[in-house]
Amino acid sequence: MSATGDSVLRTFESQLIRAKADRSRLPSVASVAASAGISRSSMYRFHSAIVARIQALADGRKIDKREQLSLKVQLLSKQLKSERALTRALARACAELAADKIAMKEQFEDERLSLQLRVEHLEKRLRGGRTVTLLQSK
Repeated sequence: MSATGDSVLRTFESQLIRAKADRSRLPSVASVAASAGISRSSMYRFHSAIVARIQALADGRKIDKREQLSLKVQLLSKQLKSERALTRALARACAELAADKIAMKEQFEDERLSLQLRVEHLEKRLRGGRTVTLLQSK
């Protein structure tokens, strides 16, 4: 390998090590070429093996991102399904509570009317058939 080839390889490997250690950007063709002091076109023309390694790293990272997005979509889909189920259950519970409220309101009104009629009957009996109003304390 030529001196330039060694320099490009060392530059690529040092950028790769730094990127993995710092969790920073992976080396690109442009960054390796600039650090090695050659043009990008020279990288593609004379150092195709290193360009292929750089592209393989980039493609691998894209696959990881796709896998991550796929997993995220699956997770969000499951979460959406569970949220829909919860929403349905809450809607059913609200409907049942609303029906119970109406039934209790009707029952309360029946009890109130029953007690009112009972009080009126007792007042009539107390006064011999005449209507008498009792004072109620609050």
